[in-house]
Amino acid sequence: MKKIFCWVFGLIGLITVLSCEDSFTMDKEKSFTPVMYAAKEPEVLGEEATTLLIKGVGDLVFDEIEKTDWKIITRYHVKFRGEKPLELEDDDDRDGSVTYTVKEALSTIPTNYEDDILLTFDKTKVTYTYLGSEIELVPDGGLKLMVDIEEKKREEEPLFLQTGNIVFRLCVGYLPVKIHKLPFAVYSSDEKIDEWIKEQEEQAKQNGSNK
Repeated sequence: MKKIFCWVFGLIGLITVLSCEDSFTMDKEKSFTPVMYAAKEPEVLGEEATTLLIKGVGDLVFDEIEKTDWKIITRYHVKFRGEKPLELEDDDDRDGSVTYTVKEALSTIPTNYEDDILLTFDKTKVTYTYLGSEIELVPDGGLKLMVDIEEKKREEEPLFLQTGNIVFRLCVGYLPVKIHKLPFAVYSSDEKIDEWIKEQEEQAKQNGSNK
C-alpha cells in the first residue's frame, strides 16, 4: 500500500512540475520565446563561426545549433583592364575594407573601374522549431557583409599587373559565418600593350641599325 501511495504521489508531482514548466515557458510576456540568433565565437578568432546561439529577450540562450550552409554566390573570376590598383568605390577610409547590409537580391559592389562586382546570397534564413512551431529568427547585431582586397602580386613596369582575391566575409554581428574569396586580375589595356609592343619593335630596329 505504501508503495502504491508513493508511486501515485510521485506521478502527481511529475505532472505538476511539467504543467508549471509549460506555463513558465509560455507566460503572457512570452519572455522565453526564441526571437534571435547570434554567432558563437569560434576557437580560432577570424575563422568561420559554425555554431549559432538561439536567444530570447534579455540575451537568454535557449539552445545551440550548427549551421554551415551559408552561401555567397559570385563569378568564378573577375578581370579589369587598366593601369591602377583595384579599389572598392565605397571605401571612404581607404583601408581596403567596406561593410554592407546583406540583401538576398542580386547586389553590386562598385569599384574604381566600370565593372562592378556582382554577388548574391543563399541559405541566410535561420529558423528554429519551438513547441511545434517553426520560428524565423533575426540576427543579433544584424547580418552584414565585409569586403576587402587581398593583393598577391603587383607589377608597374613594363606593363601594369595586379592579382589577388576579393574577400567576402558574411558576418552575424562582427563574427564571420562564411568567408568567400573571388580571384581577380587587373592588367593593362590593349592600347597600352600595343604601345609597348611598338616601342619594343622600334627599339629593336634602332639596335639593329646601330650594329
